[in-house]
Amino acid sequence: MSRLVALLDDLARRLDDPAGAVPKIVDLRWAAVIGLLLREAESDADPRLLLIERSRRLRDHGGQVAFPGGKPEPHDATLLDTALREATEEVGLPPGEATVLGRLRPVPTPSGFLIMPFIAWAPLSWAPR
Repeated sequence: MSRLVALLDDLARRLDDPAGAVPKIVDLRWAAVIGLLLREAESDADPRLLLIERSRRLRDHGGQVAFPGGKPEPHDATLLDTALREATEEVGLPPGEATVLGRLRPVPTPSGFLIMPFIAWAPLSWAPR
């Protein structure tokens, strides 16, 4: 087993089930992000973490470094669907290209969101340069 496969297997065991029940919230709005680990090849033991820089022209969060993600749209069946759709829109992640490992606990923000972070890996070959 390669070091990368062992690393990803270990990480997946430590994360929550991405399809597990979502906690009930009252005063916050949901959003979802995805932390994408990119790898060169199966033998690549040093995956890269994909981050984006939001346009400075945006009214909210302009110029911030972030994970791909955003608010759910009516056609998103789950928060995982939201995170994957946003990754497709923001960084060009092809549908089906990412292997979702799991999710972390939701994180509240001062701006009134509860962010559900998912973790996935994908080959570096598709990544924007």
